[in-house]
Amino acid sequence: MFRRLSNTLPKDPLFPSNLEALGLFVNDKDQIRQIKNPEQEYPYRISKNDRVNEMHKEAIHIWIRKNILGRLQDLGLEILRLPLGASTTEPHVPVLVSQDLSTKKRVLVYIGDRSNELGVIAYRIIGHEGIAKGSLIDIVKLARSINPDNEEHSLGFIIANPGQLVWHRRESQTLSFATWECLPKKSAVEVPIQMDSTKNCIPDNENSQKHVASIFNHVIKNHVNPNAKLDIIGVCEGAMDIVQFLNRNWSVWGSCTSAIALSEPYHDFEYLTDPNFRNFLAQHCRAYFAGEGGLDEEAPESSRFGCKCYYSGEGYILECIFPKAARSILSFFKESAGHSDSSKVGHSVNTCERQAGEQEPCEKSLSKGLKEGNSHSLPGPYVPYKKDTSILRIATVATSNEVSVADAFEYLL
Repeated sequence: MFRRLSNTLPKDPLFPSNLEALGLFVNDKDQIRQIKNPEQEYPYRISKNDRVNEMHKEAIHIWIRKNILGRLQDLGLEILRLPLGASTTEPHVPVLVSQDLSTKKRVLVYIGDRSNELGVIAYRIIGHEGIAKGSLIDIVKLARSINPDNEEHSLGFIIANPGQLVWHRRESQTLSFATWECLPKKSAVEVPIQMDSTKNCIPDNENSQKHVASIFNHVIKNHVNPNAKLDIIGVCEGAMDIVQFLNRNWSVWGSCTSAIALSEPYHDFEYLTDPNFRNFLAQHCRAYFAGEGGLDEEAPESSRFGCKCYYSGEGYILECIFPKAARSILSFFKESAGHSDSSKVGHSVNTCERQAGEQEPCEKSLSKGLKEGNSHSLPGPYVPYKKDTSILRIATVATSNEVSVADAFEYLL
């Protein structure tokens, strides 16, 4: 048989993470544009080869992430490594916190989607509208403008990083799954670099749920004023992670939580088991969705999610929900902080209860039910409605209940 020698195989494409070398620049509107065509956005497809396109895109994203991180640090945020005390060469995940976090009376905790890196909201928005608008740069500025820094209501920030939980040992840095797929290979036809479930994990941050727990149990517990109040934002899968964590630990964190805002959440109020947390969601939580309604127009999902639900002004792109609803969310937080009477900022928990005749909340988890051989009668706390077998819903059930994809699919049938 004939075979090609390794030195004759096509080389893996490499691009410099430098805008000028890539033929791009940042205009006076903070937008990345082509040097040859200043009105044109940076291109995604430059070849018929998908590997070339992905590597080119990743090179641009590396520059964008460095730019965002530097500008957030200029705004007074600093890198904190988890686990606490880890050196730069030990497995760790970076998060961003205010430099004077321990002095703040209010702290905004941001739990983003698992698909984005630290500080990034949506590359789509960065490409169309600008770097600051598609990242947390504008959000930090907006939050400070709505909440002027003073002794009584000084505002701090904690920005979690659930999207970069893969440790790359050779470079001593954390990566997202998308960046891992773009690691250079010996040739363009090599299989992707295999990920080791032990060596490429970060202690106490092996997945996004454990990362959220680490944010609360280590960052907030050790670096935040015990008397400070928390305003919490959860985006997509980050919203599911934070609801799941608080439902299990509300007796610990309930007293210091001021308000919660969720962007396109996945949880189901029916399966939340802590009655005090359920009541808090009804009175101090808002959720925002994509749809035909305008910004702050009430959405009909309140009974499912257990809180007041609104449209964001975004028609259908999920990652664009939070930026469009950000001003409304931050104003809601300010209003919540100013009210001692919680009934003024929410609505009665009775308005969020299920219609008569529907299934009561179940405290047993799907994983326990599966172990007992009764997967169809024991839904977990975050199981979406049955008969929805989309890939997203199957993944949500499997991840939230720590069961296999096959078991999750069986339950949803």
